[in-house]
Amino acid sequence: MRKLQLIIFMFSFIILITISLININSAGAGTICSSYSNLPWHQLSIGVISCNKKISSCAEDNCQDMLDIFEKCENLSAELTKVDGPSKDTILYLLNSKNIECINIALINILLREIFSKDILDNILELQNVNADIFANNAINQTLNKLDAKHVIEYKDKILRNLKNKSDYDWYILSIMPTLEKIPQDDIFEVYANLLRKNNKAIRLAVYLTIRKYGSEYINKVKEILTKEGDNDALLFLNKPVGLGGSTRE
Repeated sequence: MRKLQLIIFMFSFIILITISLININSAGAGTICSSYSNLPWHQLSIGVISCNKKISSCAEDNCQDMLDIFEKCENLSAELTKVDGPSKDTILYLLNSKNIECINIALINILLREIFSKDILDNILELQNVNADIFANNAINQTLNKLDAKHVIEYKDKILRNLKNKSDYDWYILSIMPTLEKIPQDDIFEVYANLLRKNNKAIRLAVYLTIRKYGSEYINKVKEILTKEGDNDALLFLNKPVGLGGSTRE
């Protein structure tokens, strides 16, 4: 009996220590951003993030005031770019904080202030590889979409790696499409073929509208891959692509 009581006591003690450590770590994470809470860039960043999340929620719920919320987001974003922002060291510190609120604050400032230095881009691409937060991933993709072709080519391997790792998320694919257009055609037609295999009308249409810019020869290369794989459904779409407004064939 005493042995059982001792085991229970030890087990309870271990649980208490674990809970205490979790609370300490959580408290530490919460104070990372709160130390900047009086600064205008912090307050406005929180407002922009909250506003954008409301837009995403409204898109699902068909909110009547979505245009008002969108206008508010635009105004807050404009205000944010007018005030002094966090230093690059602060941004890197927030990105590596492992606290999603702090990470998102850093990302919205990178996006709106167009901070495209090598250390920042390296950091956000590695972050995207392990982070599943929808807002964070979209913010990173929107940042990548703003890069010129030279930068996109430089980071091509990491961009395609992250796309492969998140290929199950349709929203991710759609948000990265403008970046994919800047990757050399010969390096990416297999990627487009894989995306056409997804049974998602929006993604298929986005891919088609992209690859038709490269001409029929490029489309035929994609068709060859699909033919080799025996993907008749994707081939049927390419031969007769239909969007929401009817046929998209030229």
